[in-house]
Amino acid sequence: MRSAPLLVACLVSLALTAAAGAQPARESYFLDFRARGGGVLGHTFIVYGRMDERGRITQAHHASFYPDEAFDETPALSVALVRGYVTAKKEDSKKPTLAIYRRKLSAAAYDHLQLTIHRLKATQRLWHMWFNNCNDFAAQVAREMGMVVPLPWMLPTGFVHTLRAINGP
Repeated sequence: MRSAPLLVACLVSLALTAAAGAQPARESYFLDFRARGGGVLGHTFIVYGRMDERGRITQAHHASFYPDEAFDETPALSVALVRGYVTAKKEDSKKPTLAIYRRKLSAAAYDHLQLTIHRLKATQRLWHMWFNNCNDFAAQVAREMGMVVPLPWMLPTGFVHTLRAINGP
């Protein structure tokens, strides 16, 4: 019965191979900083969620900082402090994206990101076109994720490209 240990080893090897093949695909997490056209200057927003092993997005959430809709079309928006809120809007996913900077996240970093977004949503803020806007929101998120942040006083596309340039691919 010299073949018995060899047979056992083969069966164990087959069982381990089958078990490895039966494991679900590993998902990873991501955070995108994105810029799109629209309005006078464009808009910066984030997309975050899960990706499969091929890098395809399997779950996505959008968030950005917007002025109160009551002021959307008024000239006062460029000089006034108005109520702002963190939310997602359809135009973020419908309008063409001009710049994307993607960061892969660990599960712990993704959990921290979700807590950060929740905290920012719960905080009432004042929105201002020049001093507290969508770039400032993206900068807060980036800082929370341990990134170096450019000055927010640039167009959204430039902000996203500069964020990538100073933090690497």
